[in-house]
Amino acid sequence: MKKHIDGRKLDRNSQETLRIQAIRRVEEDGESVTSVMSSIGMSRTVYYSWRNDYKSKGIAGLKRKHGSGSRPKIGKEYNRQIISMIDKHDPRDYGYEYALWTLDIIKDLIFKKFSINLSRSAICNLLSRLGVTVQKPLRRSYERDEKLIEEWRTKTYPKIVKKARKRGAEIFFEDESGFESDTNLGKTWGKRGSTPVVKISGQRQKLNAISMVCPLGKFWFSTYTSRFNSVLFISHLKMFLRNRKKPIVLILDGHPVHKSKLVSKLVQDLKGKLTIEFLPPYAPDLNPDEFVWKDAKDKIKKMPLAKNQSLNGLVTKSLNQIKNSKRKLKGFFMAKSVRYSVG
Repeated sequence: MKKHIDGRKLDRNSQETLRIQAIRRVEEDGESVTSVMSSIGMSRTVYYSWRNDYKSKGIAGLKRKHGSGSRPKIGKEYNRQIISMIDKHDPRDYGYEYALWTLDIIKDLIFKKFSINLSRSAICNLLSRLGVTVQKPLRRSYERDEKLIEEWRTKTYPKIVKKARKRGAEIFFEDESGFESDTNLGKTWGKRGSTPVVKISGQRQKLNAISMVCPLGKFWFSTYTSRFNSVLFISHLKMFLRNRKKPIVLILDGHPVHKSKLVSKLVQDLKGKLTIEFLPPYAPDLNPDEFVWKDAKDKIKKMPLAKNQSLNGLVTKSLNQIKNSKRKLKGFFMAKSVRYSVG
């Protein structure tokens, strides 16, 4: 038994071909309208509509038409306001309890602001047209001083660079971070309804690391397990400075250890070999060394500790891979938040 197709379920390009073939089968080959339309699973009345288009416009009348879609309920005059509401504020600025935007909050706010009631799907379409996407937000402290940060980017840091060049000094950014063996795993593939299982060591391990990264692609790091204090920091600074011929300008955050009297005394005793500059408070995004930790931790998420494996070995391996990739190190300085550091 011959199986007929259902023309209604075809895509638009196939439907266009079907219309042209149907017209030719009837008008040129002499087949009956009933048999032709039955073979493609459509009614006779549809054919006569096609024939009218064919008689008035020829084959062009049978070509696919690009639907304009329904007219948006919200006009273009509101687009800029909506982008500003979402991009420059969080929901708390408009009296909502939550800090993150949701479709329901955006829907409610648009209704309050413009007296326009949109469905969730209409909100999705609107946000897509405006180039607004779901993203993981960055954390910013209330104590953060944006004017001071802008001054650091445009005035303070360029002065530091200028002085360093006159002295023939190299600039490094410094930071510390901690690693744990039971950190959350990354995602993997698995059969739907069956959660994948990854075997890991049940022994918890912790490790700390300090690193220093230079815009020229130079990198130094060291690991430690003890408490971070002035004595430990100074010992690592001495290891870092060992055998370095050029003066060093070290840029770091305002951790109390970094500003301690012992560290200040070391800087004085070194008589120009080491200069310390401090980033603005609450501005970790200005430090390219943050990208070192992100890269290393992203790798470790995918490499949980095997039986009898040490966290120190895994972290050291990951940081050595970074050290051996000058291209990656320079790439850290190309991120938008730290691009200022390469001029």
